[in-house]
Amino acid sequence: MSLKHIQSKQSYLVQDLLSEAESVSDTQLIEEGVKSYLMIPLVVGERIMGTLNVGGRYPFMFMDEEVSLIEDIAKSITVTYKQ
Repeated sequence: MSLKHIQSKQSYLVQDLLSEAESVSDTQLIEEGVKSYLMIPLVVGERIMGTLNVGGRYPFMFMDEEVSLIEDIAKSITVTYKQ
């Protein structure tokens, strides 16, 4: 996970962290037992307020349905920021 992924304002899914690790934080996640993760920027207008991160203990843990559900949760969080 890196700043470029956050700045893209798009969801970032890593299905197999062991083979896709890119950063020191990815290595730390692997050491903690995380094998897959989803990062969703929380965007209000043009501003990035933070990220919603969900990790999985198994590779390929997130299917399309789970990604959609978690993205909906992220949208709900940004509504709270707007208010």
